[in-house]
Amino acid sequence: MADRSTDTDAGTAPGYISPSPTHRYEILRDARSLALVGASSNPSRASYFVASYLVQDTDYDLSFVNPRATEILGVPAYASLRDLPSVPDVVVAFRRSEELPALAREVVELGAKVLWIQLGLWSEEAAAIAREGGVDVVMDRCIKIEHARFHGGLHLGGFNTGVISSRLAQVPGQRRRLTASVADGTAAVGAAGATAATDRAGVLAGLALVPTSTIDALPPSSPLVCELPHRHRSSRD
Repeated sequence: MADRSTDTDAGTAPGYISPSPTHRYEILRDARSLALVGASSNPSRASYFVASYLVQDTDYDLSFVNPRATEILGVPAYASLRDLPSVPDVVVAFRRSEELPALAREVVELGAKVLWIQLGLWSEEAAAIAREGGVDVVMDRCIKIEHARFHGGLHLGGFNTGVISSRLAQVPGQRRRLTASVADGTAAVGAAGATAATDRAGVLAGLALVPTSTIDALPPSSPLVCELPHRHRSSRD
């Protein structure tokens, strides 16, 4: 039986423990259909960025939920989960944390297998509602980052290239350095002085995303290396 032990360094809080990497991989491997609630046609939104990746780099049967759109990236958009023509395996939530409990109830009523709450969003109440209704829960993780993590790598623009590298083009007069941690096992690497701009989904502007294991072998004096604390959480808004 596959190991479904939970992570010990991130995504934990009373009442909720993040599924292990093995469990998350199994969810993504076994899913055939995804519905993104809160998908946007605005390219500056994190949900558009994630939707673009899913459309271009995965084989999932996708549907989007947005009451103000009929189509996004060539994929049909529906006013609500109830309007979907079929029940998705995974419902991906881009909704405010205070709206997540109501969404969890909809997911339970719909009969989806998994509620995936995006990076930066947190609701223990929603997680409890979903799990009590027999729905698996992944919370505070980006489905794009997780899929790319398990399927070959992360490109500067956020797309899977099959190449994992911590090497960037050298900027004259600047040294490369590790600038931020955006997910467990993933780091952002950019030129010194680069802007590590992030939104609530953890999308970084102008930085390459690489597994931290890629830079583990470098000496401590390397400009790419710095100490990053584990992501402990005791509460969420």
